Amino acid sequence: MHAKLTPLFLASSLLLASAAQAQVTFSVGPHVGLSVATASYNADGGTFKLHSRSGLEAGLVGDLRVGHFALQPAVLYTQKGFGLDYSYANLSAPGTTSTYGGTTTYRLNYLTIPLTLAYAQHTDGQGFQLAAGPYIGLLLGGHYDNTTVVTGSNPATSQSSGDVAAGEYNRYVFYSTSKDTRFHSRRLDAGLQVGLGYRVGNMLVQAGYSLGLRNVGADDQYDYGNGQTETYDGPVYRNRTFHFSLAYLFSAKS
Repeated sequence: MHAKLTPLFLASSLLLASAAQAQVTFSVGPHVGLSVATASYNADGGTFKLHSRSGLEAGLVGDLRVGHFALQPAVLYTQKGFGLDYSYANLSAPGTTSTYGGTTTYRLNYLTIPLTLAYAQHTDGQGFQLAAGPYIGLLLGGHYDNTTVVTGSNPATSQSSGDVAAGEYNRYVFYSTSKDTRFHSRRLDAGLQVGLGYRVGNMLVQAGYSLGLRNVGADDQYDYGNGQTETYDGPVYRNRTFHFSLAYLFSAKS
Protein backbone atom coordinates (compact mmCIF):
# COMPACT_ATOMS: atom_id res chain seq x y z
CA MET A 1 0.00 0.00 0.00
CA HIS A 2 2.85 2.35 0.91
CA ALA A 3 4.61 1.54 -2.38
CA LYS A 4 1.45 2.37 -4.36
CA LEU A 5 1.00 5.72 -2.64
CA THR A 6 4.59 6.86 -3.13
CA PRO A 7 4.28 7.75 -6.91
CA LEU A 8 0.98 9.60 -6.25
CA PHE A 9 2.58 11.49 -3.38
CA LEU A 10 5.54 12.46 -5.55
CA ALA A 11 3.29 13.63 -8.40
CA SER A 12 1.16 15.69 -6.02
CA SER A 13 4.27 17.22 -4.50
CA LEU A 14 5.56 18.22 -7.93
CA LEU A 15 2.22 19.85 -8.86
CA LEU A 16 2.09 21.78 -5.59
CA ALA A 17 5.67 22.89 -6.04
CA SER A 18 4.93 24.12 -9.60
CA ALA A 19 1.88 26.04 -8.38
CA ALA A 20 3.86 27.59 -5.54
CA GLN A 21 6.56 28.71 -7.98
CA ALA A 22 4.05 30.38 -10.34
CA GLN A 23 4.56 34.11 -10.12
CA VAL A 24 1.50 36.34 -9.91
CA THR A 25 2.11 39.83 -11.25
CA PHE A 26 -0.09 42.87 -11.59
CA SER A 27 0.58 45.88 -13.78
CA VAL A 28 -1.49 48.92 -14.69
CA GLY A 29 -0.99 51.97 -16.81
CA PRO A 30 -2.31 54.50 -19.32
CA HIS A 31 -3.81 53.41 -22.61
CA VAL A 32 -4.11 55.67 -25.68
CA GLY A 33 -5.22 54.78 -29.15
CA LEU A 34 -7.28 55.24 -32.27
CA SER A 35 -10.72 53.81 -33.02
CA VAL A 36 -12.16 53.27 -36.50
CA ALA A 37 -15.87 52.70 -36.08
CA THR A 38 -18.92 51.92 -38.17
CA ALA A 39 -22.15 49.96 -37.57
CA SER A 40 -24.54 47.42 -38.95
CA TYR A 41 -27.71 49.35 -39.83
CA ASN A 42 -31.23 48.49 -40.93
CA ALA A 43 -34.49 50.43 -41.14
CA ASP A 44 -37.76 49.91 -42.98
CA GLY A 45 -38.36 51.35 -46.43
CA GLY A 46 -34.96 52.71 -47.36
CA THR A 47 -31.56 51.94 -48.81
CA PHE A 48 -28.42 52.66 -46.79
CA LYS A 49 -24.68 52.88 -47.23
CA LEU A 50 -22.41 52.98 -44.18
CA HIS A 51 -19.13 54.84 -43.74
CA SER A 52 -16.54 54.56 -40.99
CA ARG A 53 -15.48 57.31 -38.59
CA SER A 54 -12.16 57.61 -36.80
CA GLY A 55 -11.89 58.71 -33.18
CA LEU A 56 -9.84 58.60 -30.02
CA GLU A 57 -9.58 56.09 -27.20
CA ALA A 58 -7.94 56.71 -23.83
CA GLY A 59 -8.02 55.36 -20.29
CA LEU A 60 -6.42 52.82 -17.96
CA VAL A 61 -5.68 49.13 -18.53
CA GLY A 62 -4.56 46.46 -16.07
CA ASP A 63 -2.80 43.11 -16.45
CA LEU A 64 -3.20 40.42 -13.75
CA ARG A 65 -0.91 37.62 -14.88
CA VAL A 66 -0.15 34.02 -13.89
CA GLY A 67 2.28 32.52 -16.38
CA HIS A 68 1.04 32.65 -19.96
CA PHE A 69 -2.47 33.83 -18.98
CA ALA A 70 -3.67 37.24 -17.84
CA LEU A 71 -6.90 39.07 -17.13
CA GLN A 72 -6.79 42.54 -18.71
CA PRO A 73 -9.59 44.81 -17.42
CA ALA A 74 -9.78 48.38 -18.68
CA VAL A 75 -11.80 51.57 -18.28
CA LEU A 76 -11.74 53.59 -21.50
CA TYR A 77 -13.25 56.66 -23.10
CA THR A 78 -14.01 55.51 -26.65
CA GLN A 79 -15.34 57.49 -29.62
CA LYS A 80 -17.54 55.40 -31.89
CA GLY A 81 -20.12 56.29 -34.53
CA PHE A 82 -20.74 56.00 -38.25
CA GLY A 83 -21.62 57.88 -41.41
CA LEU A 84 -24.86 57.03 -43.20
CA ASP A 85 -26.03 57.73 -46.77
CA TYR A 86 -29.78 57.09 -46.96
CA SER A 87 -32.47 57.19 -49.61
CA TYR A 88 -36.26 56.74 -49.52
CA ALA A 89 -38.70 56.70 -52.44
CA ASN A 90 -41.59 59.02 -51.57
CA LEU A 91 -44.82 59.00 -53.61
CA SER A 92 -45.80 62.65 -53.22
CA ALA A 93 -48.83 62.68 -55.57
CA PRO A 94 -50.51 60.40 -58.11
CA GLY A 95 -48.27 60.08 -61.13
CA THR A 96 -45.27 61.78 -59.49
CA THR A 97 -42.36 60.42 -57.52
CA SER A 98 -39.80 62.19 -55.40
CA THR A 99 -36.75 60.89 -53.57
CA TYR A 100 -35.94 61.75 -49.98
CA GLY A 101 -32.34 61.14 -48.99
CA GLY A 102 -29.16 62.59 -47.61
CA THR A 103 -26.17 62.01 -45.37
CA THR A 104 -25.87 61.88 -41.58
CA THR A 105 -22.74 61.44 -39.48
CA TYR A 106 -22.96 60.32 -35.86
CA ARG A 107 -20.32 60.67 -33.17
CA LEU A 108 -21.09 58.40 -30.18
CA ASN A 109 -18.95 58.81 -27.05
CA TYR A 110 -18.80 55.83 -24.67
CA LEU A 111 -17.35 54.83 -21.34
CA THR A 112 -16.22 51.33 -22.31
CA ILE A 113 -15.29 48.57 -19.86
CA PRO A 114 -13.71 45.53 -21.55
CA LEU A 115 -12.58 42.42 -19.66
CA THR A 116 -10.31 40.26 -21.79
CA LEU A 117 -8.41 37.05 -21.20
CA ALA A 118 -4.98 37.12 -22.85
CA TYR A 119 -2.52 34.36 -23.67
CA ALA A 120 1.12 35.48 -24.04
CA GLN A 121 3.96 33.92 -25.96
CA HIS A 122 6.16 33.87 -22.83
CA THR A 123 5.32 33.30 -19.17
CA ASP A 124 6.46 36.82 -18.24
CA GLY A 125 3.94 38.32 -20.69
CA GLN A 126 6.55 39.36 -23.24
CA GLY A 127 6.14 38.79 -26.97
CA PHE A 128 2.94 38.17 -28.86
CA GLN A 129 -0.46 38.03 -27.13
CA LEU A 130 -3.89 36.78 -28.14
CA ALA A 131 -6.88 38.24 -26.27
CA ALA A 132 -10.67 37.85 -26.26
CA GLY A 133 -13.56 38.72 -23.98
CA PRO A 134 -16.74 40.72 -23.39
CA TYR A 135 -17.23 44.46 -23.05
CA ILE A 136 -19.95 46.83 -21.94
CA GLY A 137 -20.29 50.48 -22.93
CA LEU A 138 -22.29 53.37 -21.48
CA LEU A 139 -23.24 56.18 -23.84
CA LEU A 140 -22.01 59.53 -22.54
CA GLY A 141 -23.35 61.65 -25.41
CA GLY A 142 -22.27 62.75 -28.84
CA HIS A 143 -23.10 64.85 -31.88
CA TYR A 144 -24.70 64.48 -35.31
CA ASP A 145 -24.74 66.45 -38.58
CA ASN A 146 -27.37 65.89 -41.24
CA THR A 147 -27.93 67.04 -44.82
CA THR A 148 -31.28 66.18 -46.42
CA VAL A 149 -31.98 66.39 -50.16
CA VAL A 150 -35.47 66.07 -51.68
CA THR A 151 -35.77 65.68 -55.45
CA GLY A 152 -38.82 65.75 -57.66
CA SER A 153 -41.48 68.40 -58.23
CA ASN A 154 -40.55 70.26 -55.03
CA PRO A 155 -36.78 69.89 -54.61
CA ALA A 156 -35.21 71.13 -51.41
CA THR A 157 -32.04 70.87 -49.37
CA SER A 158 -31.81 71.33 -45.62
CA GLN A 159 -29.18 70.93 -42.94
CA SER A 160 -29.45 70.22 -39.25
CA SER A 161 -27.21 69.26 -36.36
CA GLY A 162 -27.51 68.59 -32.66
CA ASP A 163 -26.45 66.53 -29.70
CA VAL A 164 -26.76 62.78 -29.22
CA ALA A 165 -28.27 61.81 -25.87
CA ALA A 166 -29.03 58.52 -24.13
CA GLY A 167 -32.68 57.52 -24.40
CA GLU A 168 -35.09 54.81 -25.50
CA TYR A 169 -37.10 57.07 -27.85
CA ASN A 170 -36.71 59.78 -30.43
CA ARG A 171 -39.75 61.95 -29.62
CA TYR A 172 -41.57 64.02 -32.21
CA VAL A 173 -44.01 66.52 -30.70
CA PHE A 174 -46.69 68.05 -32.92
CA TYR A 175 -48.53 71.34 -32.29
CA SER A 176 -45.68 72.57 -30.11
CA THR A 177 -43.42 75.59 -30.48
CA SER A 178 -40.61 73.75 -28.68
CA LYS A 179 -38.51 71.33 -30.71
CA ASP A 180 -36.10 68.76 -29.36
CA THR A 181 -33.21 68.63 -31.85
CA ARG A 182 -31.38 65.87 -29.98
CA PHE A 183 -30.92 62.43 -31.50
CA HIS A 184 -31.32 59.55 -29.05
CA SER A 185 -29.48 56.25 -28.82
CA ARG A 186 -29.85 53.59 -26.14
CA ARG A 187 -27.39 53.98 -23.29
CA LEU A 188 -26.15 50.41 -22.86
CA ASP A 189 -23.92 48.82 -25.47
CA ALA A 190 -22.51 45.31 -25.04
CA GLY A 191 -20.60 42.82 -27.11
CA LEU A 192 -17.42 40.84 -27.66
CA GLN A 193 -13.93 41.79 -28.71
CA VAL A 194 -10.80 40.02 -29.91
CA GLY A 195 -7.29 41.31 -30.31
CA LEU A 196 -3.64 40.70 -31.04
CA GLY A 197 -0.87 42.37 -29.07
CA TYR A 198 2.86 42.51 -28.63
CA ARG A 199 4.60 43.41 -25.38
CA VAL A 200 8.21 44.45 -25.02
CA GLY A 201 9.26 45.60 -21.58
CA ASN A 202 6.53 47.83 -20.18
CA MET A 203 5.11 48.72 -23.60
CA LEU A 204 2.06 46.89 -24.95
CA VAL A 205 0.88 47.47 -28.52
CA GLN A 206 -2.54 46.08 -29.42
CA ALA A 207 -4.91 45.85 -32.37
CA GLY A 208 -8.44 44.59 -31.89
CA TYR A 209 -12.01 44.44 -33.11
CA SER A 210 -15.20 44.82 -31.05
CA LEU A 211 -18.52 43.41 -32.22
CA GLY A 212 -21.58 45.05 -30.67
CA LEU A 213 -24.33 42.51 -29.99
CA ARG A 214 -26.98 44.89 -28.61
CA ASN A 215 -29.23 47.06 -30.74
CA VAL A 216 -28.59 50.63 -29.60
CA GLY A 217 -31.12 52.26 -31.95
CA ALA A 218 -33.92 54.14 -30.19
CA ASP A 219 -37.56 53.75 -31.25
CA ASP A 220 -39.65 56.62 -32.66
CA GLN A 221 -42.41 58.09 -30.49
CA TYR A 222 -44.96 60.57 -31.87
CA ASP A 223 -46.81 62.90 -29.49
CA TYR A 224 -49.85 64.48 -31.17
CA GLY A 225 -50.37 67.02 -28.42
CA ASN A 226 -53.81 65.75 -27.40
CA GLY A 227 -52.70 63.06 -24.99
CA GLN A 228 -52.29 60.53 -27.79
CA THR A 229 -48.90 58.99 -28.54
CA GLU A 230 -47.79 56.29 -30.92
CA THR A 231 -44.52 54.34 -30.91
CA TYR A 232 -42.89 52.75 -33.94
CA ASP A 233 -39.82 50.61 -34.37
CA GLY A 234 -36.78 52.77 -34.98
CA PRO A 235 -33.61 51.90 -36.88
CA VAL A 236 -31.63 48.88 -35.73
CA TYR A 237 -27.90 49.44 -35.48
CA ARG A 238 -25.02 47.79 -33.64
CA ASN A 239 -21.53 49.16 -33.13
CA ARG A 240 -18.54 47.76 -35.02
CA THR A 241 -15.11 49.11 -34.04
CA PHE A 242 -11.45 48.51 -34.83
CA HIS A 243 -8.97 49.58 -32.13
CA PHE A 244 -5.27 50.40 -32.33
CA SER A 245 -3.60 51.26 -29.02
CA LEU A 246 -0.42 51.68 -27.01
CA ALA A 247 -0.22 51.09 -23.25
CA TYR A 248 2.59 51.57 -20.75
CA LEU A 249 2.27 49.17 -17.82
CA PHE A 250 3.81 49.83 -14.40
CA SER A 251 4.47 46.45 -12.76
CA ALA A 252 4.18 45.29 -9.15
CA LYS A 253 4.58 41.72 -7.84
CA SER A 254 2.02 40.27 -5.43
